[in-house]
Amino acid sequence: MDTKGFWEGAPDLVLDVEQSWDELVDSQGGERVDKYVGKSPAFDNADYFFRDDKIVIELKEIQTEFANKPAFREKFSLLTRRLIEREPDFFPFRNPLPEWFVQEYIRIFRPPLSRTLKKANKQIRETKCHFGIETPTGIAVFANDGLVSLGPEEVLSLASNILINSYSSIDCFIYLTVNRYVGVRGSNEPKCIWAPVYSDRVQDKIYDFVNLLGEKWIDYLEKKLGPFTSRVQTDDGSFLRGAKPIVLPNEKIG
Repeated sequence: MDTKGFWEGAPDLVLDVEQSWDELVDSQGGERVDKYVGKSPAFDNADYFFRDDKIVIELKEIQTEFANKPAFREKFSLLTRRLIEREPDFFPFRNPLPEWFVQEYIRIFRPPLSRTLKKANKQIRETKCHFGIETPTGIAVFANDGLVSLGPEEVLSLASNILINSYSSIDCFIYLTVNRYVGVRGSNEPKCIWAPVYSDRVQDKIYDFVNLLGEKWIDYLEKKLGPFTSRVQTDDGSFLRGAKPIVLPNEKIG
């Protein structure tokens, strides 16, 4: 996506993610869990509770770039050496990256994402236990404000793969952006993303709840920032194929 000049006239307000979600949840009849358990409970609590729907939500705000971590850099260095050894004729920017390299690159992000999901799963599980909730109604929200080296499609794919056999208290995973905008194919307009994936355990009411909450979230952003981008609602996952977080020309990452 060509970012030259597009930021002129676009929103320059940086939203506080947690405060924004506090306001969103409150407007939709939900509450912070610490209202019930205090600031220092005897268990790891999730963030939000919708009592009537028996839904527990944990918000994970990602402000760091996973690729800046030493462990990632070491693995990426080894992967690059393998590329040179296996593809001696490969030339950056002239040849497409081999599919095996792309898949291995994505897998490097699995450990940090898995740790995030493991923590969220524990918080959701223990909060549901505290409130006596047994229905599959745990939601993990991944609010990306800092990860630019992996696009939303790859994050969703990785999360889905991890959650197939692990962390059974997470029944829905939502990838969203707040202050980090995303470029999608066929559009020169920056987008904010709300993209959920579900386990096969969930009931229809969870789909309805998440879709409505997503609509209210975009309403909230437009109220705060103005209608800076057109709204697109689709069940076609290919909409995010090739989508990438936008890094502005003068922006420093890491």
